[in-house]
Amino acid sequence: MPFSKPSAFCAALLSGLALMTTPAGAQSACPVDAAAQMPCPQEAWQTVGIEHADRMARLERLSKGRHGFSFFEETVSPSEHGLKDFPADIPVLRVVARQDIFFDSGSDQIRAEAYKLLDIVADSLKQEPPDVALFVAGHTDADGDEDDNIDLGLSRAHAVASALVLRGVYQASIYRVSFGEYMPIAPNDTLRSKAKNRRVEFLFGAKPEALVVDIKRQNVNLCGGDNSECKKQIRIEIEKVSVSRDFENKIIEINNEVKTIEKQPGRSPVEITKARQEVELERTKIPVEIDRQKIYVDLGR
Repeated sequence: MPFSKPSAFCAALLSGLALMTTPAGAQSACPVDAAAQMPCPQEAWQTVGIEHADRMARLERLSKGRHGFSFFEETVSPSEHGLKDFPADIPVLRVVARQDIFFDSGSDQIRAEAYKLLDIVADSLKQEPPDVALFVAGHTDADGDEDDNIDLGLSRAHAVASALVLRGVYQASIYRVSFGEYMPIAPNDTLRSKAKNRRVEFLFGAKPEALVVDIKRQNVNLCGGDNSECKKQIRIEIEKVSVSRDFENKIIEINNEVKTIEKQPGRSPVEITKARQEVELERTKIPVEIDRQKIYVDLGR
């Protein structure tokens, strides 16, 4: 499953490795005391390249042999993200999953076929540095009412974002967002093209500000299907989801039960799927919290 820009992967890896190397004699320049023969501690902006490279390599390794994801890379410059304390480019990794893997048509109930993909994303997030940002974005085709599509995209994004935090992801900041039909990647004129637009996207980055910039770069279509009516602007709300540490032991128990089901010999795929569905139903009974503080993004023509 190749990345869209393998050269960017190599560049990020080399850049990250370079940042992790401290020149001889530079130890005294460390802002804090460091043990002898140890590299000087790095600021977050100095390690963003290698962390991005690690993220891509880890997701590729964990998802090997699975065809549910496509990978795309972008870079957001300091002049774009505007973070004065982060004077470096911020790489953004966009991982796209087909909607029909996660949901049946018109439904926000996660399909059993998507459990393994969610496991992969959660396992990767658990190995991330603190405070990495992930936007889970729900997209739809243009069939039906625009507001209904926003609601459907949000309920699907919420289901996926919740499934991640309920797998015990605490160090990452996970947000839900719906773009409904407003960010198509294909014309809504054939069944195949509509299927491409019905998708879930995972946007990874060191800072949420970089992910907002990446969102604003995307193709936005604020016109109706026949282009007869166009909106000048829409406001997208991005909300953080989380789960209380009070449920940590319960989540660990559920995760261990999942591992037992997956490794249990002598069970048919149908039996494994049924057992997994029952466990995942128990997971959904754990309450998910939605932060009152929202990120607002205005998209216009």
